[in-house]
Amino acid sequence: MTRRFAAIALSSFLFAAPVSAAETDLAPFLGGFLKACEMGRGFDAFHRSLAEKYGSTGDRSAKLSIPPAMASSIGAIEAKNLGEYTEVKVATTGVFKGFAVRRLDFALGNENGVTRWEVLFAASVADVRAKLGAEVGRSRTALQKKDVFETGADTGIDEKDGLASLWCDLSN
Repeated sequence: MTRRFAAIALSSFLFAAPVSAAETDLAPFLGGFLKACEMGRGFDAFHRSLAEKYGSTGDRSAKLSIPPAMASSIGAIEAKNLGEYTEVKVATTGVFKGFAVRRLDFALGNENGVTRWEVLFAASVADVRAKLGAEVGRSRTALQKKDVFETGADTGIDEKDGLASLWCDLSN
């Protein structure tokens, strides 16, 4: 009886232990990527705070809005003004759709309509396309149906910096 109780207590502890940042499921934060590029509340707030801090008229002292569940997954941030837009690269750890995530990239338009975000995976493009290609196709179709202003909004999977990139581009 004592061994049985100890085994139950141990298994309860193991399953209740906090997940490390490397294993954090990023689906609640990134789930909209595969739903016609919709931004969930936390992702939208984070995106807006990046623009407020790093955009062409940004205030580098502005505080980022990082959901508490994501705090341990967000690492170093690099921002570089490329003229038409500012590229922001956010080191990220966690898992999305079974793939390890290495970075989130954003293109923040400098007083124009450039709006793009990407999830970069530590996986091959072929593997990501094999697993997510059908979902991305459905997301693209739904996104294009929503694009009533015909801005060319799109989503896809490509390679960037040697990593597989799942991207959403809502630029106009």
